[in-house]
Amino acid sequence: MTATIIEFSGEFDITQSGCLDEALSIAVENDRVILIFSDVAYMDSAFLNALAMFRRRRHEDGNDANPVIVGARPPIARLFAITKLDKLFDLRQEASYGPECLRLTVRGGRPLY
Repeated sequence: MTATIIEFSGEFDITQSGCLDEALSIAVENDRVILIFSDVAYMDSAFLNALAMFRRRRHEDGNDANPVIVGARPPIARLFAITKLDKLFDLRQEASYGPECLRLTVRGGRPLY
């Protein structure tokens, strides 16, 4: 089973959509996807939409396993609950994974205001 771990840190808005799409496109075909959000301070609707589209592409490709989101801070977890994305992603505080996996890091900037 191939796993992809993508660790996100910083603040994510529409200006980071390119790097987000690139990282998620690498993981879309893998069996197990773990998204580490423990260092995500902010995300906007464009980021949430990109995650929803990622989950949709996986489902359309026949992969019904929900991607795992690890360590989301309470305000971020609340966004998932409000938007009902918590039904499409498995939110956890911790997750285990083996040594044989692809690891990516995506760093966000500051939101535009």
